[in-house]
Amino acid sequence: MLRALTAAQGYLQGDFPTIEIAAQSCGSGVVYVAAAVVVLSSEDLALKDRVLSGQVSLRNAAASAKRQAAIVAAYRASSTADHAAAFKILGPECVLEELVVADEPELPLF
Repeated sequence: MLRALTAAQGYLQGDFPTIEIAAQSCGSGVVYVAAAVVVLSSEDLALKDRVLSGQVSLRNAAASAKRQAAIVAAYRASSTADHAAAFKILGPECVLEELVVADEPELPLF
């Protein structure tokens, strides 16, 4: 898993032009590097730690983090005005509920 995560980090930093080259360069498989890209893109450090410690498989972690990674990417690519517009559409109750859920203890994945 460490090689896949290392390759994924290199790919995300632009050290490798493709996932395939990242995988070859680090001695990992393309499927595992692609999964590691999703896990790293989710920016969930606890999930990454659970993968590294063997508590959850890399592929299961990627499957569970796919939507979160997409949301984080969309948020990072959007402007402050976009954030404000989205919050207005979602409403303050929704935003506050999400903040409360974010503070709740994390449940095990599998």
